[in-house]
Amino acid sequence: MGLFSFVQDVVDDVRGKTAARAAKKAGKELNRAAIENAEKFQPYIDLGLGAIDHHEFLLDPNLQYQWLQDNPLFSLMLENANTATKKMAAARSRLSAGDTLQQFSDNVLLSARPLIRDQTADILSLMGLGFDAQSTASGLRTSGESARAAGIVSAANARAAGTNNILTGMANLLGGNVSGGFPGFGGSSSTQFAPAPPSPSVPTLELP
Repeated sequence: MGLFSFVQDVVDDVRGKTAARAAKKAGKELNRAAIENAEKFQPYIDLGLGAIDHHEFLLDPNLQYQWLQDNPLFSLMLENANTATKKMAAARSRLSAGDTLQQFSDNVLLSARPLIRDQTADILSLMGLGFDAQSTASGLRTSGESARAAGIVSAANARAAGTNNILTGMANLLGGNVSGGFPGFGGSSSTQFAPAPPSPSVPTLELP
């Protein structure tokens, strides 16, 4: 480090510029980190938004019925239930009995109900996940902005303190005594300077 750079650093320290730069940099870094962390929640936010697009499924029986028709798991569950019913009815020679026909009808509901229940729970869960992710991301962005603003305020305070140091030093060099700084820079408004030296006395001439 050359002499000029050393002197410049000292001057910057006195003026508060070094502290101001450090404060602003810290605020920017915290804000950048907050934004990066907030962006990590975007996939979960997208899942929540996708679940909202299916909110009508929760209350519309027609949509639920159509969903079941397109669901291979429902077809498999219903087929297994009907096969079991047929075997039991055949063993009792009641394939055409009323209770057997009623059981076939019940098999539809028994196969459909858990699937609809699980699908509804999944939609609501994803909605909640998206909402929580959005809240967290918003909180991180708000914290980042607050950190950046705090860095700006801290930088301004550091510069103000540096200015006060310079003015106080100038006053001391001029022979004054500034108590607590200059007005407008965090100090007292009372400025006391060293008293002027007494004027020399002039001798009085007496006439004869």
